[in-house]
Amino acid sequence: MDLPHLKMTATGSAKYRRRVTSAPMKALLGKSAVEWSLKTRDPAEIVEAWKEANARFEAIRSKAEGKTLEQAQWELLRDAAVAQGWSAPMPCGSARWTIS
Repeated sequence: MDLPHLKMTATGSAKYRRRVTSAPMKALLGKSAVEWSLKTRDPAEIVEAWKEANARFEAIRSKAEGKTLEQAQWELLRDAAVAQGWSAPMPCGSARWTIS
């Protein structure tokens, strides 16, 4: 399985492990990484459990950064669009998207 932040243990169970790099999030969590058990060994269930764990992490991150979940999701989509070449990056200080 090729999911980011997925760690398989020696016993075959799955864990969501992700480093915490931002100072506000470290202060909120009190640690430099999170590691949550996905509580399953079934490959079909791992994907769904991973999605829930990832959403949980993103919600915590948006709370730590003072953003709403919708703002955080929008930024993830924007960054993915730029990475794929579907959009140009916004200039520094620009608060709006422009469509030409």
